Parts: sequence; structure tokens; C-alpha cells
Amino acid sequence: MGKRTLKVIIFVIVVIFFYTMVNKFFMPKDSYHDKWDFFYELNPNTIDIVFLGSSHSYRTFNPIIINHELEIDSYSMGMNDTKVEYLYYQLKEITKTQSPKVITIEVFSFIDLDKHHGISSMAHNAVDTMKLSFNKHLLIQNLIPKEEKTEYYFPIFNYHNRWKDTDFLSNTSDFYLNNKTLTEYYGYTPYEEVKYDSSSLLNKDVIYDFEIKHKIKNERLFYFQKIIDLCEQNQIKLILLVAPYETQYEISAKDLRAYTNSIEQYLKDKRINNVEIVDFNLLSKELRFQLNDLSDVGHVNISGAYKVSKYLAEYLQQNNIELFENSKYDYKYDSEKKYEQFMLNLANFLK
Repeated sequence: MGKRTLKVIIFVIVVIFFYTMVNKFFMPKDSYHDKWDFFYELNPNTIDIVFLGSSHSYRTFNPIIINHELEIDSYSMGMNDTKVEYLYYQLKEITKTQSPKVITIEVFSFIDLDKHHGISSMAHNAVDTMKLSFNKHLLIQNLIPKEEKTEYYFPIFNYHNRWKDTDFLSNTSDFYLNNKTLTEYYGYTPYEEVKYDSSSLLNKDVIYDFEIKHKIKNERLFYFQKIIDLCEQNQIKLILLVAPYETQYEISAKDLRAYTNSIEQYLKDKRINNVEIVDFNLLSKELRFQLNDLSDVGHVNISGAYKVSKYLAEYLQQNNIELFENSKYDYKYDSEKKYEQFMLNLANFLK
């Protein structure tokens, strides 16, 4: 190897290093930007379940509860307002280093929220902290508008003005100096607010119609099929989950059921029989899920998350336990400590 070639290699390494560090420094310090960093630090092939979806995923399905009940390792990659198109590329990235037995997708990810947030804000949540990889490149090329592509390859263009924010500088310094992480519960984010001071069952008077269907974008169904195919190729069980829900963005629980009906119809039309759907809005009585288990009209609090996660663990135990026969519970020590802390917080919350 000549000296010139060696210099070029060193230069490229230095550029990549500074690109990574500068982008990371200016990135927002929140739970979904932190998730990829934490994920990339996991040992290869140690995660048994990955939860995908929007905020309804990472605020509802608590990996710590699942881990404790089933003695496995799970992780939540839920991102604010994400959608199925992004999930396909996220799953491609996940399967580079992990071999999950189960992938769950929360159904709110099928709903078109572009008019509420715009494409840009949703995509940044999902993409920015992914490593610069072929999967990230394909996501940007295939899903991001041409005029916005540059800021996804170089997130610093989107966040560079944050240096003027004194709170940002203080929080960022504290974050790195104290080695903080926001993925304390393996991607789950606990909320301790209570929306309603009521023990009435959630949506107890709602009559669900299983015939009405809301249209799902063709592009979304196209990527949903790609996810189904990718799961089949990697021998991954795909389960769709509907989190307990009242309303959000003028989308009611009945609307959410109509989207779920459309998904069920798609699976039926394609003769796909190996994708399961668990709708927790239909299980309020079984869960004893009450209005005071909500932190707002669209999301659960830690009490609601415990009820749902405990039930989901029981569901997996009864229906898919054979998938976890060879699970090693690699992160048992850390996960059980976090479980004890969560249960203590839950007990204090319920006082």
C-alpha cells in the first residue's frame, strides 16, 4: 500500500469520525434519538422481540415487563409519529445485527399523519440517529423529498442553530459528561400523568363495527408486504398490536378499528395466515383497563402500560412460547434491576 493511498484512508476515517461526532453532539437528546445509539451497543443476536411503531408503541409495551415474565430479551424501537414505510428500513437495519423471533408493529403506524406533522418531522425522528449505512441511504432515496435529502445525510444542517440555545449546551454537556441514557427501560418511556380521575372502563360504550374500513395508502401497504416478506425470510413472527386508545388527531377508537379492519382484509385477500393481530381496545374488560390508566386521550400511563404488557406476556406465553425455547436472557441482571425499579415507581404512582 502506497503512502498516498494510506493518507487517503486516514483522511476518510478522520472525516467519518468528525461527521459522526458533530452530528451526534447537535442531535436532540430525547428517548427516540437515543434508541439507535443504545441499540447499536447491544451484543449481536441477543434480542428476542423488537417493538416497532409510533409513540403508542414505546409508551405502551414495556420490554422490562416482557423480559421478566418470559425470561427473554426485548427492546422497543418505537419512534414518534413513525409510519410503516420507515419501519421496513428500520427492520432491515435491525436484522443486520439481531435475529429477533418476534417483531411487533403498532397499528397507529398505518394511519396517514402527514397533514398533522408533515413528512419531515416524522422522518427525522426515525432516521437521524441511524448509522450512515446502505439501509439509511435507501430510506432517504426512496422516501424523502428531493429538496430535503441533504439534511438527512447531514443532520447537522437541520440542528446546527441549536448551539445558540443555552439549555441545549447545558443539557448536552450534562448528557455526555454523566454518560446518561434515555432508554432506561430498553426503549419504553414511562408517563405518570393521569388524564381522567375515573375508574370507568375505557371505551365501555363504544360499539365497534368490524365491517367499516378506512383506506390505507397503497405505498404503505406495499411496504407492509415487504415487511411481511422480510419477516418470512428471516423466520420472524410478525404480530400487529393495537394499543388502548380513546382519540388523537380527530381519529377515534372506532376509526382505529376501521384501519385494523382494512389490515385484516388485506391479509385475507393475500391469503396471509401467519400474521397475528391483538387489539387491546377490545380487551378492556379482560385488562380491567380504566380511564385513569391513560396519561392523555391517546396514550397510556405506567399503570396502563403494566396491564397491557403483562397481558401481552401471557398472550405470548400461551401462543408463541416455542419461539423462545433457545432464548438466553442475556441481559437478565440489568433487566431485573430495572424491573424492580419500575415496580417501585408503579407502586408509588398507584398510592
